[in-house]
Amino acid sequence: MENRVYTNENRPAYNDVFKRVILALVGAHFIVVYGDHEDIGKIIRHFDYYNAMVASFVIAFLVLYYIWMITRYLDARLDWFQDTNKRIAAQLALGLAPPAAIAVLLAWVYFSMYGHDIRDTPYFDSDFPVILLFIFLANIYYFLYYLVVSFWPRDSTEIREYISKPTPQIEQEGSLPLQEQYRSVILVQTPLKSIPVRTSDIAYFFREQKQNYLRKYDGEIFEISHSLDELEASLAPSAFFRINRQMIISFSSCKEFRPTDGPRLELGLIPAPSDPVLVSETKVSAFKNWIIR
Repeated sequence: MENRVYTNENRPAYNDVFKRVILALVGAHFIVVYGDHEDIGKIIRHFDYYNAMVASFVIAFLVLYYIWMITRYLDARLDWFQDTNKRIAAQLALGLAPPAAIAVLLAWVYFSMYGHDIRDTPYFDSDFPVILLFIFLANIYYFLYYLVVSFWPRDSTEIREYISKPTPQIEQEGSLPLQEQYRSVILVQTPLKSIPVRTSDIAYFFREQKQNYLRKYDGEIFEISHSLDELEASLAPSAFFRINRQMIISFSSCKEFRPTDGPRLELGLIPAPSDPVLVSETKVSAFKNWIIR
């Protein structure tokens, strides 16, 4: 498979929750001990250290989680290469000031629990500058992550395992089954876990507002990082068909089809999408050959 220019269709999913936990722990420790001139061995023997570590870790992790979410949101709308100036402005506006405000709010809650006014503490003189640096570096981390995936698209283990295989050939009559060459599981990444979804449970894949999704027969919908082109190349052609640029359907999801006023076909799918589903004019003949077997 040849290298491609990076686009929103194969942008990184940032499946890095473990790294975020480690970064939050390191950041929390640095914030707690920064400005304390006491020996580190004595600091970590105090109960106050662990109390402050827990609070600082929660704040650091929530700040990182916000930056993770806003980065994915901006990736779907402003490409670093195609919309450079707008993306820089949006990243500065949404990736720096809001998480800093979140950190201050959570710190205010923490100090209030112990009866302290945050303005009477050294928070803004010692801790807050470190937090601002932490937030800035987190944004830089995700920018570098984006660049690495842009110029090294084999970052995803799942893509290496499935997409890098030779393009499957259509089975010929009398030949051995080639089913093992096709994808049988889609690995869905969420912020906290990975979910394997069997392709036999998937009704269709669709694209909406520059993001790709799969929908199971039970109606459950998951966001996926794969492009429809990648999926089309790796799914069994006897089980899935690309009906247009926005949708790939499974055979069992199609309960009916009917002609329209034009040359296209309208499908009835299970589960039913919110909008009408049409087979592209150029796909009608191939679709009929696929569905009538």
